[in-house]
Amino acid sequence: MKKILVLMLVLVALTCALASCGGQEQQTAPTNTTTTTTQPIVTEPPVHEHSYNAEVTPPTCTEKGYTTHTCVCGELYVDTYVDTIAHDFVDCTCTMCGYRFSQGLEFTLNEDGQRYSVTGIGTCTDTDIVIPSTYNRLPVTSIGLGAFAYCTSLISIEIPYSVTSIGEGAFAGCSSLTSIEIPDSVTSIGERAFYNCSLLTSIEIPDSVTSIGDHAFYYCSSLTSIEIPDSVTNIRLGAFAYCTSLTSIEVDESNAYYKSIDGNLYDKYAKTLIQYATGKEDTAFVIPDSVTIIGNYAFEGCTSLTSIVIPDSVTSIGNYAFAGSTSLTSIEVNENNAYYKSIDGNLYYKNAKTLIQYAIGKEDTTFVIPDFVTSIGNYAFRDCSSLTSIEIGDSVTSIGDSAFEYCTSLTSIEIPDSVTNIGLGVFAYCTSLTSIEIPDSVTSIGEDAFSYCSSLTSIVIPNSVTSIGNYAFSGCSSLQFNEYDNAYYLGNENNPYVVLIKAKNTNITSCEINSATRIICYSVFSDCSSLTSIEIPNSVTSIGYGAFEYCSSLTSIEISDSVTSIGSNAFFDCSSLTSIEIPDSVTSIGSFAFYGCSSLTIYCEAASKPSGWHSSWNSDTLPVVWGYKPE
Repeated sequence: MKKILVLMLVLVALTCALASCGGQEQQTAPTNTTTTTTQPIVTEPPVHEHSYNAEVTPPTCTEKGYTTHTCVCGELYVDTYVDTIAHDFVDCTCTMCGYRFSQGLEFTLNEDGQRYSVTGIGTCTDTDIVIPSTYNRLPVTSIGLGAFAYCTSLISIEIPYSVTSIGEGAFAGCSSLTSIEIPDSVTSIGERAFYNCSLLTSIEIPDSVTSIGDHAFYYCSSLTSIEIPDSVTNIRLGAFAYCTSLTSIEVDESNAYYKSIDGNLYDKYAKTLIQYATGKEDTAFVIPDSVTIIGNYAFEGCTSLTSIVIPDSVTSIGNYAFAGSTSLTSIEVNENNAYYKSIDGNLYYKNAKTLIQYAIGKEDTTFVIPDFVTSIGNYAFRDCSSLTSIEIGDSVTSIGDSAFEYCTSLTSIEIPDSVTNIGLGVFAYCTSLTSIEIPDSVTSIGEDAFSYCSSLTSIVIPNSVTSIGNYAFSGCSSLQFNEYDNAYYLGNENNPYVVLIKAKNTNITSCEINSATRIICYSVFSDCSSLTSIEIPNSVTSIGYGAFEYCSSLTSIEISDSVTSIGSNAFFDCSSLTSIEIPDSVTSIGSFAFYGCSSLTIYCEAASKPSGWHSSWNSDTLPVVWGYKPE
């Protein structure tokens, strides 16, 4: 009986405790003192109506603010979050929390006078950079063009919530950068923003970002995965190309513009294959039948795939789509495709007149381009390391940019006289190429055309060539030149002096240009600070980029009326030059041609600026006399 009474007292106490926070009074069952089998009736606890008190915690410069709601029973919840407030920096230290940002960074006030951009590393030596949210009590809202480009010691960077844009090339070439957190204030990631950040393994794109620029993460060779939020509406060309460790590109399923299929990036309707995840280990890939467009750079740098099958639905293949796919031995095209075809595993247009892509993973050492081909596409053989010899037939009239770039085993190639132009970087880095003869049909040689052909000892340039692009022969360390006075030349058997390549050294005080010279190449006399005067013979038609830049002692120069073109930066910072006469034969002048020529007056035979002169040809607004008639 005592046990029953004790049990009942405990139950009554518990009931009272549960009712103490505002519930109704607990009822208990009557007891029967004459029966030992009667059990107490336990009712459900009463409904508790919370009564909350609100306590506001204001934001600081390091923590978000919030409101805490607490009931008398101990129940609580938190809401109404408020963003952190800006640090108040004085001498690189926040006056409120003591937080310090990296010292020595460069800042530029924007045109509106209300915001700053961080534009350079300046004198800062930190390897872990902290960008402030304010500078001179104004917000820092952007990371400018190339602000930290090629800061190879930079390991990590902290970007404040005030920043809304990351500019073009902001962190390009930061080869030691391993960590960066993009705040959810950023709306745009610029072109090449993280280009060649080779140690960057992961990056989180916040759901504030709407656009990702051209080649934004190009050559991020350690990047393994990336997630694209639903906010992104624009992904530009090659944003994730050559990310050779990238195995997955995932897209938020709510994104209205893009989607992921098996870790590869497509437009929302899977009609455009934008980017294959080039770090995958698969050896074969069949492009889905829904795809009509293979995007630019879609498979660039994929080293695992040996075969790709293109369905009949594909109507367009972008530039450089298969460049650098060094294991690719077969590109097969559905025979019903109306636009493309495959011949021996190589990709052509349907009429077979253009060789679009050679399967560069083949082990063949020689290749004869079929005589029905008239055009070799851009990047067609790029990175093919097996070919030692390529035979080009007379049917070929056009060779695309970088067509044979990085063909490191190529020792011989003959250019037929049907070709009129050698484009940008066509033979760049062909490190085994020893000699080449350019036919009389060729009139122009593009920028970087033979750059870093380190075994090239001789090249024949005919009189027909009228223009040579910048750096066409840069890094050709074995190339043998013809000499005349204080300069080196390239040419042919009949005229060894067609192209003036470079001065013998930068200490020369004078140089007589050969009377048979037609082209003054890029940067020929750059930094020849003791050169005082020079006469350009009437055989010369072209003065190249930066030809006389930084010739600070040059006081006079005579340009003949055979010259038709003056390149950008041609007389850049020739601070002692007081006058120059430009004949009316000159139809083209590049940008900044006379920049820094503070003492110069320009005398032009033309009555007004010809249409072919760049809008910034006279960027310093130097005095110009139009309609000048030489004596």
